[in-house]
Amino acid sequence: MLDSSSSSPRQGSFYDPEFICEQLIPEDSFYRQFKEKVGRLITDRMFESMYCTDNGRPPISPALLAKATVLRFHRNLSDREMERACAYDIEINFALGLLLDARPFDHSSLGDFRKRLLEHAQEKAVFDKLLSKLVKVGLIGRN
Repeated sequence: MLDSSSSSPRQGSFYDPEFICEQLIPEDSFYRQFKEKVGRLITDRMFESMYCTDNGRPPISPALLAKATVLRFHRNLSDREMERACAYDIEINFALGLLLDARPFDHSSLGDFRKRLLEHAQEKAVFDKLLSKLVKVGLIGRN
């Protein structure tokens, strides 16, 4: 499983949102703030107990799916709409750290991820931590 918190440098590309979006996404943008203040809090290690590490091919990064789930709710998108946003929305790509030509997952992966969270009783712990941080850094308000 690839860890989204990896500190190993990756080679730049013209499809890299870091290269293209640095001037396009304003400093005060929700998506920039999400990436810088919240995105790094969610790592694949948080979900290790939910996946078998020695059987089958590696899953889609659960950290990516968790971040996509939060952005999906923020935008009030369906799973299919979120899949499309990951393919064509530059702000979503930037917030998730995706290459602009990436197609990171099928919409059904989001539902499968939520189901896995429920099966392992992890849904509340993970998202409570994340929502708490979102409120703390001022990206969302308390209801």
